[in-house]
Amino acid sequence: MRVAVSVLLGLCLSVVFAGNVSAVCKGRFPDPVREIAWVNLFPIRVGGVKVFDADIPDTARNVPAICICKSEGGFVVGITVSFWEPAGFLEAVFDPGCVPTLGFDIDLNSFGMERHHGGYTNLNGKNYEPTYTAQVHWIKAPLLSVFRLLVDVDCLEDYTGIDVAYLSEPDPLWQDDMMSAFLTPEAFLFANPALLFACMADATKAAFSLPIDRTFWCMGGWGTVYPLTKNLSQDNIPVGAAAIVSRELYRMHREGTVKDRAEDPCGDVFLPVWRKSHYRLQPVRPKAMTNGSIRIGQPAFTWTYKIMKPSMKGHGNWSFVLWRKVVCCMGINPLDRL
Repeated sequence: MRVAVSVLLGLCLSVVFAGNVSAVCKGRFPDPVREIAWVNLFPIRVGGVKVFDADIPDTARNVPAICICKSEGGFVVGITVSFWEPAGFLEAVFDPGCVPTLGFDIDLNSFGMERHHGGYTNLNGKNYEPTYTAQVHWIKAPLLSVFRLLVDVDCLEDYTGIDVAYLSEPDPLWQDDMMSAFLTPEAFLFANPALLFACMADATKAAFSLPIDRTFWCMGGWGTVYPLTKNLSQDNIPVGAAAIVSRELYRMHREGTVKDRAEDPCGDVFLPVWRKSHYRLQPVRPKAMTNGSIRIGQPAFTWTYKIMKPSMKGHGNWSFVLWRKVVCCMGINPLDRL
């Protein structure tokens, strides 16, 4: 019921903000049964013991079985619980204002932002220079809370709505490489060929297990996180979409919009430098990957064939479920028993 109301509100907003729905912008809210790959929820550990397993690479960090956390009443003693949470949707779109996750258009003509079209080209004059550009959106939708799953676990966000939390179209820092340097002045340091060479090791690791968190500037074979803008050197559209939303994820970490939920069982942690291994992406638009997800930097040949069809060639509006690792302390405050 909550999902239906939230989606209905979204559709109502589309009528308010959009003069007409573009035929180019196609989509709908993902079917929770057939299109959300719940296998990504696993493995689940309770007290350090794996109670539900999955054939998916998981973070190897050791988490103590017992946790002690501060609280308003004093402290909490409990056991650690870990799982993977579907936190929302990241979109990469060629068509400004298109929200494929919800299936509507936001009319940007009156704001002068319709010019921020994305696209793909592999030629720059006579030279081969692949370029991918896209706008990005963050749709906050903690699906476990929305669908009332794992209701007995205290680790879920206290948020049950669906909210279009960020659109890059009005953001000047996303449109311009030089302006984005104000947010990430260190970007110039990572243009060093030696540091870029380290991305090869990250790509190899991401092909078989988890990406290397220490090489935070790398996205495996997808490119680098810098600059944090719409412009990406990439010759593959689905990889370009995955890479550009990963840039946005890194950017949200830098700004504090998204916090890491796997670093400390006692609470979310602000990390201006992300932990790539704490995230998975599951494509749901234009076609859902229903049997798994992809790791940041995972080579194209290991996953694009699962979702690409000849009829989808050139399709520019993509949506991904963002799965993130959660480690939390589930317990009872001893002072509440007094």
